[in-house]
Parts: sequence; C-alpha cells; structure tokens
Amino acid sequence: MRRRSFTVCETGCAYDSIPAAVAGAASGDTITVAPGNYAFTTTMTIDKPLTLLGPNSGVSPVSGTRGAEAVIDGTGVTTMDGHAFHIASGTTDVTIDGFAFKGSGIVASAVTEDITIQHNAFTEVAHDSLAAIQTYEGLTSATGWDILDTSSIPVCGEATPASSSRRSEM
Repeated sequence: MRRRSFTVCETGCAYDSIPAAVAGAASGDTITVAPGNYAFTTTMTIDKPLTLLGPNSGVSPVSGTRGAEAVIDGTGVTTMDGHAFHIASGTTDVTIDGFAFKGSGIVASAVTEDITIQHNAFTEVAHDSLAAIQTYEGLTSATGWDILDTSSIPVCGEATPASSSRRSEM
C-alpha cells in the first residue's frame, strides 16, 4: 500500500480542516498541518494509523524555539469531555507531533497501542473533567505509549497505560 501525504492549511491547500483530511486519509498516511487557527466544535475521531504533524513537529514547547503554531482551538468542544482529538478503541500507530492545543486535549478509548504524543503545547485546559491527555473506558492494556517533551500538562485516566514509555517534561 502506498502511503500518502496531505497538507492542511486555512486556504489554498487540498484540505482546509483537519477532520476533513483525517476522513480522506488512509491507514499509514501523513497529514501535515500549516500554521493557523483550527477551531473545533466537536471531537474528531482518529480510527486508523496516522501521523499528524504540526508546524512545530520535533520542536520542544519547553526548551525549543517554536515558530508559528497550528492552534487546535477546542474551547467550543462539548463532546468527549471537551477533547478535540479522540483516538478510537483498537487504533494503533498514531503520532500527534508539534501542535498547540488551546482549551482542549486528546482522549484515548479502551485498547490503543503505539501512540506517540510529542512536542505539543497545551494551554487553557480548564474544563472540570478535562485533562490535556486522558484515557478512559477501562484502558488497561495499552502498550508502546510515548508522551514526550510536552508542555506542563495534566494527564489522567482510569488506568495508566500498562507498558507505557510515558516520558515527558510534565
């Protein structure tokens, strides 16, 4: 299977929204998101292996010099406890790298494996039941989780990923 790459930007690209790019992508594709403000009013579900790269992919929000951000503005999200991104049960091989989340975060359901969340900044995470990265629905058998070099964030869940390499500057 040939892996494809898509670019998301506010105007002039194949996609102008991240959910549309995710819906159009096949397993193993890479979605690169240009700087801009991407407002979410509902949770986007990721249910296949994907790589999502923001403009600051590979750049630490703690110690690096970041350029213009792709802001995932989830301040209006009311689904999935206010999370903008949802990694569906049974999904493997997802990377989310180099974004700035505002007022929302990432939630993972049940069994998910080989998830990498790195080089992301989280701000204004204030919802009563919202952590920036949250697991629930009995997540007890996740393996290969990496939460790396991410801004100071709350992480919570019903269970800590079992074989997690949960490394971060939290």
